Amino acid sequence: MKRKGEARNVLLCAVLAAQLILLPVLGANVRAAGVTPDPNAAANKRPSMETAPNGVPVVNITAANSSGLSHNQYHDFNVHQQGLILNNSSGAANSQLGGIVAGNPNFHGNRGAEARTILNEVTSANRSRIEGYIEVNGRAADVILANPNGVTVNGGGFINVPRATITTGKPEVDPGGALRGYEVRQGDIRIEGAGINADNTDAFTLLARTAHVEAQVRASSLAVVTGKNSVAADGTVTPLADPSPAPADPGDPSLPPAAEEKPEVGIDSSALGGMYANRITLIATEKGVGVNLEGTVQSADQMVITADGKLRLREAISGGDAVLAGKGDIELTGATVTAARDLSVTADNLRLEKGVFEPQYEARKAKKQAGSVTAGAASAPASGLTDPTPEPEPEKSSLLYAGGDMLLTTARELLNEQSEIRAEGSLRIADADGQGNNSVRNSSGTMAAGKDLSISAKTLENTRSILNIRRDASSWHVRSWDDNFRWGDRKEKWWDYHELNAAQDSLIEATMASVISAGGNISITVDNFLNSASHVAAGKDLDIFAVTSLRNQSYALYKSEYEHVSYCHDDEDGDLDHYHDPQTFVRREVLTPYSASLTAGDTLTITGAALQNLADVSYAVPLTNKDPASLEEAVTVLSDSALFHTVSGPGHHYLIETNPMFTNMGLFYGSEYFLSRIGLDQDRQQVVLLGDAFYETRLVQQQILDATGQRFLSGYSSDADQMRGLMDNAVAQASELKLAAGVALTSTQVAALTDDIVWLVEQEVNGRKVMVPQVYLASNSKNAVLTGGSLVAANNVSITAGTATNSGSTIRGNNFSMLADNINNTGGGVLTGGAVHLAATQDIRNSGSTISGNNVALAAGRDIVNEARIVGGNGVTRLGETGGIAAADGLQMLAGRDVTLAGSQLAAGGDARVSAGRDVNVTTVTTGSSFHGYHLDEDITTHHGSSVVVGGNLQMTAGNDLTVAGSGVAAGGDATLAAGRNLSVTAVQDVFKQEIRGSSSNGLLGSSSSRRNEERVTSKAATVTAGGNLNLLAGASISGAPAQTGHASVVGSNLASVKDLTVAASGNVNVASAQDTYFYSYSKSSTGALGLSSSSKKEGKATVTQVESNLIGRNVTLDAGKSVSVTASNLAAVDNINLTARDGDVAVVDGKNQSTSWYYKKQTGFGLGGGGSFTSFYGTEG
Repeated sequence: MKRKGEARNVLLCAVLAAQLILLPVLGANVRAAGVTPDPNAAANKRPSMETAPNGVPVVNITAANSSGLSHNQYHDFNVHQQGLILNNSSGAANSQLGGIVAGNPNFHGNRGAEARTILNEVTSANRSRIEGYIEVNGRAADVILANPNGVTVNGGGFINVPRATITTGKPEVDPGGALRGYEVRQGDIRIEGAGINADNTDAFTLLARTAHVEAQVRASSLAVVTGKNSVAADGTVTPLADPSPAPADPGDPSLPPAAEEKPEVGIDSSALGGMYANRITLIATEKGVGVNLEGTVQSADQMVITADGKLRLREAISGGDAVLAGKGDIELTGATVTAARDLSVTADNLRLEKGVFEPQYEARKAKKQAGSVTAGAASAPASGLTDPTPEPEPEKSSLLYAGGDMLLTTARELLNEQSEIRAEGSLRIADADGQGNNSVRNSSGTMAAGKDLSISAKTLENTRSILNIRRDASSWHVRSWDDNFRWGDRKEKWWDYHELNAAQDSLIEATMASVISAGGNISITVDNFLNSASHVAAGKDLDIFAVTSLRNQSYALYKSEYEHVSYCHDDEDGDLDHYHDPQTFVRREVLTPYSASLTAGDTLTITGAALQNLADVSYAVPLTNKDPASLEEAVTVLSDSALFHTVSGPGHHYLIETNPMFTNMGLFYGSEYFLSRIGLDQDRQQVVLLGDAFYETRLVQQQILDATGQRFLSGYSSDADQMRGLMDNAVAQASELKLAAGVALTSTQVAALTDDIVWLVEQEVNGRKVMVPQVYLASNSKNAVLTGGSLVAANNVSITAGTATNSGSTIRGNNFSMLADNINNTGGGVLTGGAVHLAATQDIRNSGSTISGNNVALAAGRDIVNEARIVGGNGVTRLGETGGIAAADGLQMLAGRDVTLAGSQLAAGGDARVSAGRDVNVTTVTTGSSFHGYHLDEDITTHHGSSVVVGGNLQMTAGNDLTVAGSGVAAGGDATLAAGRNLSVTAVQDVFKQEIRGSSSNGLLGSSSSRRNEERVTSKAATVTAGGNLNLLAGASISGAPAQTGHASVVGSNLASVKDLTVAASGNVNVASAQDTYFYSYSKSSTGALGLSSSSKKEGKATVTQVESNLIGRNVTLDAGKSVSVTASNLAAVDNINLTARDGDVAVVDGKNQSTSWYYKKQTGFGLGGGGSFTSFYGTEG
C-alpha cells in the first residue's frame, strides 16, 4: 500500500507541475470566476479567502459544528488548473498544492473546529467548473460540492479527501447540525476534457438530475446517482414524486397541465467517457429515463448499474460481481459485459445482438447545442482540406460472461442474436418471480453454463437467424418415334417416352446453429419450445417441461431424382408390342445436414402436450460423404467472441488468447500438453498454436457438439478430462498409425482408429500457419454422428406427451420410455435403445420406420400399426421404407383394439408376445401402376407381405379375428396363434392387366389393326413355421373371455413345424387351395389393296391353376367343433395325421387345374372365290 501511495504522489506532483507551468499561458478571460463566498450568507456559513505563497487560492472554511460539519456558502465556486486549498487546519500545515499554509483564522487555534465534512454550497444561479485539484489542508475531511445549477469537471481531482461528493442537490442539515442528505431535482454534472481522478479517495459520488461523461473518471469507489431523488447521507436513495404540474394557462384551468420535459437518459457517456474504479455503482432512478454508456466501465471488484428506463452500454468489465438492472430494456449491440464472479441482469427486455455499436452521445449533444449556434458562427473548412471518411467498424457479437453464476431476469423477452451468454458456474433465466418470462430467443447464439442451466419462459426458440435454402427443380419429358429402326431383316417402328424430374438444393445463406449447453444439468420450463437446426446439450440431465408443444426440427440440402420410362414397337405387320416400365427410380442424397439435437449425458426427461421430432422431408436416407464439423466455421465463431483477442508478431505461442481476467488456465488442457507428450519442442520448432488451452477446449467442445449433438463424448463428464483423454488416445495410437504432427489423418488412418482422438493439423488462419486441434472419431463412435434428421438422445430417456411424433429422426436411450396419447414414428424415424417401452392411451403407429432395442415393449389403448411406406405419383406407387420393430431379446406388443402389421417386419431374438383385444392382422401393402394412353391400358397390383421372425417362442392372440395374409411368420421355438373368433392364413393375389391396340394404314395398298389382352392373377402364399410346436386356434378363450364360435382357414398357404402342428377351431376347419388364373386373347384384322381381300384372326388361352396349401409336422391335427374340409391341398406328417370333426363331416377333395385355348382365322378376296376357312382348338386340361 505504501508503494502504491508513493506512486500516486509522484504522478500527482507531475500533473500539478504541468498545470502550474501551463497556467500563465492560459488567458484569464477563458476562465470563469474563481471562488467567491456568498456575501449574504450567515457568518457561520461564510468562509474567507486568501492566497498561498505560490498563488494558489485558499478557502478558510467555517468552523465545524458539533457534528463535525463545516457548512460554506458561495456565490461562485470554480477551481482552475492551479487547484484550490480548503484550509482545515487550526495551525500552519504543509499543503501539496500551496506549500506552507497558515492556520485557518476561523478556527482561532481550536483543533475542535477542524471539520470532518466540508460542505460547499453554491447559492447563486452560477454553474461550477472544476479544472484542478481540491486539497484539504490539515486534517483530512470529506468534501461536498453542491450546486443545483450544475457542475462541469475538466481535469479535477482531490487531495487528502477520504470521500468526495459532487451534487446538484440541495443539502439538508438536521437541527443537530449533521448532514442529513440531499434533495436533487435539477442540474447536471459534466465530465469532459481531462476528466477527473478521484483514485486517491476512498469514495467518489456524483448526485445529479443527469450526468454526462465524455472523459475518463477514475476512482477507488465510484457512485453516480441521477434523477429526482432524496439521497440520505448514508447513500440511501428515495425517488421523489413529481409535484402536481402547473396548468398550461393559469387563466384557463380546463387546459391540461404542461408536462415537464424529462431527460432521455440519466447517465450518458461518450466513447471517451470511461469509468474505472475498484467498485462502481451507477443508478438512474427517474421513471422511464435510461442510461447510455458508450465508454468502458471497468471495476476491479463490484459493479452495479441500474436504470428505470433503457440501458445501453458498450463494455462493462467487473473483476468481481456485477449487477445490471433496468425497468426498461437493456440493449447490447456489439457489446461486452463480463464479471469475474457472479453476474445478475434484470430488464423488461434484454437484447444481445451482433452488429456495430451505434454511438448516440454526440448526436444528443449536437442536438442540444444546435439552438445556441448563432448566425455566422459556422465556418467552412480550409481550402483543400476534407474530413477523412472513417473506415466502417466491423460487426461484433455481444457477450455476457460470468466467471461464477449468472442470473438473467426479464419480464418480456430475452433475445440472444449471434451473440454469447456464458457462465462458468450456473446460468438461470426467468422472470422476477422465478417463473416464465414471455419469450427467450436464442438466434444463432450460445447460452452456456459450466455447471447447471435453467430457463423458464412462455416461449423458447433455439434457432438459426438465417437458414435460406433454394430448391431448384427441373423436369425433362422426352418422346421419340423412329420408323426406320431395323432389327435384322425386320423393319420396325419404336416409340419411347422418358420422363426425368431432378431437384438439387443450394444454400443461399446460413448462420451458425444456436447452442444451449451445460456441463451439468439443464432445466427448461416453457409453454412452447422450438429447437430448429440447433442444439441443446447437457453434460448430465436435461429436463424439458413444455406445456403446449416441443418441436425439434432439422433441415438438409438434398439431391433427388425421379425417373419413369415407357416404350413400345410396331413391327412391319402392324403388330404392336408394348413394354412399360412402371417403376419410378428415386435417388435421394443428403448433401449437407442442418440437424437439431436434444441430448443429455445421463437422463433426458420431456413432459408436455405435444412432442415433434422432425426432419424437413419424410425420407430416412443415409448421409453420404459426411465431412467433419467445419473447422473454419468454428474458428470464425470462437474468435469473434469478446472473451478472446488475436495477437500478432513474433514471440507469441498463440494466435488467439483468452482474456486472463476471465479464466484460470491451470484448469484446462491444451496442445502444449499434447506437444510435451509427443516430445515436440514448441520453441525450437517455432510452433504457433491456434489458441491457448481455454480457447482450444472451447473449439474441441464446439466440434464435438456440431458432429454429435452431445456435450461430451461417451465416457467423459468434464472438459478437462475429455481434452486430456482425447490427447492421450492420440499419443497412444500415433506410432502404430504413423501419424505426423500437423498432417491431417487419411481416411485409412481414421478407419483404423480404436479410440476417439484430438490431433494437431496445420491450417492457415488469418493469413498465418497455425496448429489447430481436430477431433477424429473412431468407428465405434460413428453411430453418434449427426447424419440428418433430428436427434433426442441420452443414457436414459423418459418422454410423457399428449402426442409424440418422430419423423425422419432419432430418439435414442439405453433406457427409453415414452408415454403419450398417440405415438407416431414415421418417415424413416428411429426409436431405439436398450430397454424400450412405448405406451399410448390411444394409438402407436410405426410407418416406414424403426423401433428397436434389446427388450422392446409396446402397449396401446387402441391400435398398434407397423406398416411399410408407399410412395409415388403419376399413376405409379412403389414400396418406400418398410416398418420394422425389432428386439435383440424379448418383444411385447399389447393393443386394446387391433394390431396391424402391413408390409412390415417384426423380429425378436428371444420370446415375443403379440396381443390385441380385437383383431391381429399380419398382412400386405400393395404397389402398382396404372397407365392409359398411346395404344396401351395397363394396371398392375403387387403385394408386399410382412415378416415376423422370432428366435424363441411366439404367442399371438386376438380377441376377435387373427389373419396372416401373404406374409411370413416364423418362430424358433413354439408358436401359438389364437383367435377368439376366426383365424385365417391365406394367400393374396397380384394382378396384371394389359390391353395393347395397334393399327397401320398404307392407303390404297391396305390397312391392319390388332388388339391384345392379357390378365394374370398370381398367388402369394402366407407361411407360418415353428421350430417347436405350432398351434393355430380359432374360437379360443382369450384372456378369460367367453369362448365364441370361430372358424380356422388355411388358403393357398403353408404351415410347418418341427414338432406337432395343430389347427383347431370351435367352428369349422378349412384347408383349401388358392387359384392362379391366366387369360390371353389376340385379334387382328387386315384388308388388302383396294379392299379386294381381307383377313381376320383370333386366338387366346385361359388357365386356372390350383395353388395348394401345405401342412407339415411330426403330428398334424385338424380339430373342428363342426366340420373339417381339405381341398386340393397337402397334409404331411412324420407320425400321424388326425382329422376330427366333432359335430360335422370330414371332407377331403381333390382339385384340378383347367386350361382352355382357341384359334380362329378367316380370309376372303380375289382368288379365294369368296370362300373361307376356320380352325378351332379348345379343350380343358386337369
